[in-house]
Amino acid sequence: MKPKIRKSSGISDEAVKAKTGKYWKEWFLLLDSFEAHRMSHKDIARQLYEKYQISSWWSQMVTVMYEKEKGLRDKYERPDGYSIRVNKVVSIPINILYCFWNDDHKLSRWLVQDGVRKYLI
Repeated sequence: MKPKIRKSSGISDEAVKAKTGKYWKEWFLLLDSFEAHRMSHKDIARQLYEKYQISSWWSQMVTVMYEKEKGLRDKYERPDGYSIRVNKVVSIPINILYCFWNDDHKLSRWLVQDGVRKYLI
């Protein structure tokens, strides 16, 4: 019986099945069966790669999704800490932005007053 369609990290059950031969739920049950929650990330991924012969990329992906599913990995957590990204859209000519970005003194003079972003040259 096919498990309920789900997505882990935006990757559908159908996609993971096509590339690895198993659905997410099947991988998670298999990993539970050999108590992967007690293993290091590296050891889980190695086991998937060597014993189940899925590519190194898919071994990593299945391991990360398992760790997230089991609460063993926080959002944005990486082996060496956390990874976050911040994007900001600014309404400023590119030549002025470039000038500020490459000059610490000018960048430090970039101000926000009353919710309005101002810049000084």
